[in-house]
Amino acid sequence: MISDTHLHSAFSMDSNTVPRLNAESAESSKINTIAFTEHFDGYLDGRAPDDFNQDDYLREILALKEEFSGRVGILTGIELGMQPDKCIVDLCAKRIEGLTLDHVIGSMHYVSGLDVYDSSYFQGKSKRESFSLLLTETLDCLHKFSYVDTLGHIDYSSRYAPYEDRQLRYGEFPDEFDALFKFMIWNGISLEFNTKTAGRVPPDPEIWTRYKELGGELITFASDAHKPWLVGYEFGKYSEFLKNLGYQYTFRYENRKPVAENL
Repeated sequence: MISDTHLHSAFSMDSNTVPRLNAESAESSKINTIAFTEHFDGYLDGRAPDDFNQDDYLREILALKEEFSGRVGILTGIELGMQPDKCIVDLCAKRIEGLTLDHVIGSMHYVSGLDVYDSSYFQGKSKRESFSLLLTETLDCLHKFSYVDTLGHIDYSSRYAPYEDRQLRYGEFPDEFDALFKFMIWNGISLEFNTKTAGRVPPDPEIWTRYKELGGELITFASDAHKPWLVGYEFGKYSEFLKNLGYQYTFRYENRKPVAENL
């Protein structure tokens, strides 16, 4: 089965999973390859960033890579929490400087300095206002975070939005999506299909159709698993979803380069 390009272990602040358990889960589920993309988020209020010990991480993940060779591919990575403020852009750039990683994901966890996870971001905003601002700020971030390979969970807001209708739809934000997708395609930034979000709020087929119409080919598959039994979550189901829209390939990243896999 195709690779899981985005998962977390106890090296991330929001998981207690022993990395080995993710590798064992991938092997039992016949997942081709997994990438440990641990969290790094900086904050505007001056508090210490959410981070992990890089030396311990590399020691353990590279040992797993050797142990599981021929069984499951093990890749290194990081998930950077993007914000457009220069101090965060510079902090993230410094964090990965000189590191040899396979995959760098850029994700929007905060918008306008407010946390999407705890719903503070949505207070006082309509769905139109909050989703449009998130898409616009995402594009702003990608202009500044020139060093990311992949845009993580474009529909992250759908997980936590308080609205009765939480689905992110292309038809409601066509200008924002077109501007974002054109920039990504031109600059070779891949678009992540996040099955964790898809399992909570159905993905809008038109988003993925439009990405393809504009020339988008680079797609990564991600469970965003924080628990071992969620590695490769619903990959079969959503592989069919994309194949029905005309996609043939998904990609993993090795040494920061996309590697194609058949869906």
